[in-house]
Amino acid sequence: MEPNFVLVLDYLKDGYPDEFMSFKKAKPVVLTINTTDFSLIEACLKEDKPMQSQEKFDINYKTNDVVERIKRIPYDKLTTTAKTELEFVIETVVKNDEEKYIKFYNLAQPMTSRMHVFELLAGIGKKNMWTIIDERKMNKFESYVDFQNRVKLDPVAPIVKKIIEEIKGESKHNLFIPKKEITQERKPNNNFRRRF
Repeated sequence: MEPNFVLVLDYLKDGYPDEFMSFKKAKPVVLTINTTDFSLIEACLKEDKPMQSQEKFDINYKTNDVVERIKRIPYDKLTTTAKTELEFVIETVVKNDEEKYIKFYNLAQPMTSRMHVFELLAGIGKKNMWTIIDERKMNKFESYVDFQNRVKLDPVAPIVKKIIEEIKGESKHNLFIPKKEITQERKPNNNFRRRF
């Protein structure tokens, strides 16, 4: 099986600080982000293995014998440190995958007759939207520098903000992360009374 690399957001040597485990020592936990689908993943480790933020880490327990178990987690489960690091990590990923995101700017289409995909990005209003559309009709964008010179707008920041919005579950329309079904645990209704 192939390694599955993610980037570290936070390393918790003694597990989560709010989980009290008096009967046994808590195991180390690594909070990570998958750089392909931006899923947040918690990896419980068998032993202490200190890691730095943005360090590349293999979370596949079949190829990495330090990993005990992994699970996807929601944004709310991240520590304050991980939430702070998230924007920097996503910015790094977007900057490093220039070809993918320039292709997005070159190929994005209207969602409806009244709304374009670009309008979902923070900082891109109608004026910038039309500038992007007009510029790409003349010539496709070659790079972030080319985009910035022609549109006079940072191409990375709006994408980073949109991805974070999608990770938090605050986006009505996802562009970069597939919508995931959010299931809530059902609690029994104790107020129910049988009627005869």
